[in-house]
Amino acid sequence: MPYTLMKALLWLVLALIIGFFVGWALRSLIAQRQVVRARSQRVDTAEVERLRGRVANLESVVAERDRLAAEVESLRSAAGPPPAAARATVAPAPIDTAVPPERDRDGAGGDGPGAGVEVGTSGEPPTTPTSPEPAPSEAAGAPADGAPDDDAGSVPSTPDVAAAATVLGHRIELDDLKVIEGIGPKIEELCHGIGIRTWVDLAGTEVSLLRTMLTDAGARYKMHDPTTWPRQAELLATGRWHEFVEFTAALERGKAPRG
Repeated sequence: MPYTLMKALLWLVLALIIGFFVGWALRSLIAQRQVVRARSQRVDTAEVERLRGRVANLESVVAERDRLAAEVESLRSAAGPPPAAARATVAPAPIDTAVPPERDRDGAGGDGPGAGVEVGTSGEPPTTPTSPEPAPSEAAGAPADGAPDDDAGSVPSTPDVAAAATVLGHRIELDDLKVIEGIGPKIEELCHGIGIRTWVDLAGTEVSLLRTMLTDAGARYKMHDPTTWPRQAELLATGRWHEFVEFTAALERGKAPRG
């Protein structure tokens, strides 16, 4: 009886030892799997964060691209077609339609070399009349009736800016938009951006287009009044310096701020 109890107790202790080792091995295996799974999850999280950062950067780039495209479209719609006055037109040279005097078909020689030549009393053929050459004013495209040009309505191709220095009191450059009262360097750049580069361009531009240009440039430029800019540009483009001085002097009381 004691032998049997000792044997049973020995088997029980052996079973406990074996169970302990088996449980410890299983626990170690499960722990290793959990560690591997946790590491894989951390790697996936880092990848997700990296992808999120790239998506955020792409979204800002797309938003900037859309904004620039909208600004380009607004500037194109505001600029519209170029003004008709800015298109340079060249008057065609007059065509001499004078018909040469008709030759005498009854002259000697019939259809031969001497046909149509009148023989004078001295036996020599008279000098053939030639059509008069057009006057210099006609060749330059002046009116055929010889009427004098109206200084108020004629636009010289290039105004004499050297003569303007004696009237204005300082030298100016041709097509310098900053000469106009109310236009400074910044507004001149805005005008160049919509195709207004000369006095003639500005003289033919609608005031509404200039207001749209200033409004699109921001509140800093919206305060400027472009009502008199085309008129000032017309006086400069036509070389009417005295009238320009008188016109700008009349604006002194409500002088537009320079940009």
